[in-house]
Amino acid sequence: MRPQVRPFRDADATGLAAWLDPLAPAEEVYSPAFLVHQRRRLPASRRPLWVVAVLDREPVGLGRDEPQIFGGRPGVRRTWVGVRPDLRRRGIGSRLWQEIEAHARAMGGLTLRSWAVSNEPEGERFLLARGFRRIERGLQSWIDPTSIDAGDLERATAEATARGFRVTTLRELLPQAEPALRRLFLDADTHAPHHNAAARPVAASTFRRMILENPLLDRDCSTVVLHGDELVALSWLKGDRQLGRYGVEFTGTAPHWRGRGLATLAKLSALHLAGRAGVRWVGTANDENNAPMLAVNRRLGSRPLADLMMYKRGGS
Repeated sequence: MRPQVRPFRDADATGLAAWLDPLAPAEEVYSPAFLVHQRRRLPASRRPLWVVAVLDREPVGLGRDEPQIFGGRPGVRRTWVGVRPDLRRRGIGSRLWQEIEAHARAMGGLTLRSWAVSNEPEGERFLLARGFRRIERGLQSWIDPTSIDAGDLERATAEATARGFRVTTLRELLPQAEPALRRLFLDADTHAPHHNAAARPVAASTFRRMILENPLLDRDCSTVVLHGDELVALSWLKGDRQLGRYGVEFTGTAPHWRGRGLATLAKLSALHLAGRAGVRWVGTANDENNAPMLAVNRRLGSRPLADLMMYKRGGS
């Protein structure tokens, strides 16, 4: 079987989305629009490459080599290969990997990172056979936002209001508060487990392109908690309302405001809005060492999914 291997085109997204979703992290919704955005958002100066394997005019495999943006540093590349389930073990993944590995090496990739979901064991076997080792585990879960107890939200909101906090939507704050939103997001992310202290900073234009311009980011269901004029916590959701399926882009609290239930308030509020908008599935993934956020998920009644496993080859 000799499919054609060529660079990704926007028109490939529909065919890829039809089978990629089970291989994706729970927080991602692999709609055609999201796949196109994922590819376009990558900075051309850092030479990303997506290639597809095409058989009978259908995209049956995808390979990705791209820079690590959040938490990245020189020499780190994100690589991944996936093949349509009915066509695995026929050499398609190996052909894609040859292209991706060669490109990553040419781009100075000294450390390659990748991922797989635990209920798709072929993904791990593929990576281990190519010299990767498992380094992290993300605990994935999902929740039906209509299951949120309205009483819990009312009580949390009342208590927060009494302490001088209020909740608003991302749409209400943009574009005027974009710099403050970026600082809050990146500050909270910097203090998350496994963040690399040597990571290069994320430019304002990159943050806008990667996060705020995501066509799936729901500005009406994404929430921000304020204390006076200070932005202190957020929970942003993205997804496809027609599918009724969302993922958590990020939930976090400014370091000096942690331990006050603000992430719970932000997430409760965001889920409530999503449920009212017709969403029935919201997925998330959190590092197994992120005890506070895992506790929030348990409190909200999230249901477990297959783990998200992270792998690395090379580097320290």
